[in-house]
Amino acid sequence: MAIDVHRECTDEEACKMVLKQTVDAVVDVPRQLRRNKHPIPVPLYGTDFRCDTSKPYANDYICFPLGDPTEVSWSIREIFGRPIEGACRIGQGSVNLDVPDGWKLQSKSGEDGEILDTYPTLSLANTDSLDIILSSDNATHVSPVSSPPVFAQRSFSGHGQQRGGVRTAFTNPSSEPVTFIYSETLPWFMRFYFHTMKLKNVDGVWRRVICAC
Repeated sequence: MAIDVHRECTDEEACKMVLKQTVDAVVDVPRQLRRNKHPIPVPLYGTDFRCDTSKPYANDYICFPLGDPTEVSWSIREIFGRPIEGACRIGQGSVNLDVPDGWKLQSKSGEDGEILDTYPTLSLANTDSLDIILSSDNATHVSPVSSPPVFAQRSFSGHGQQRGGVRTAFTNPSSEPVTFIYSETLPWFMRFYFHTMKLKNVDGVWRRVICAC
């Protein structure tokens, strides 16, 4: 989650503060659906096994497991435990959905509301509760993933206060220069000393960073 606050001015006298909140979540949908069905993991019955019967050794006692089924259907309520409870009063009352071709998008208003075919933009202005339902016959068909502008990798090195440290590596996958802001969150027990900060560029030479903090 990230919160960005900046000032926008149309002229010298008309200015306002703009707050933008971004929440990114990666959800393993098949795993979450299995957890809803069996909160406590239990062994499956033999009839529930997904076996590849095309294998020559397949029989009632030998099973080559298949992957997750490609025909899926899930909703916001099933994944997060509740629907969307209205819109923010100071924000926009609409939700834009990026759904790839081959997926069916539906919405349901209220507990007993009628399921309707939905366009990629949903309005939450006059809705107290809205559930979004997605289904597909081929779940492997997803939107293309664009290449990130920067790769970041962090690791801890050494041990103790004298030899311990944090190492962060940035990689630009393109040939164009990139400007970015990196925010670091360290454990509460770690003491950070700015005079020990060093930088190594592509030339492989370590340089100390002068911090005007």
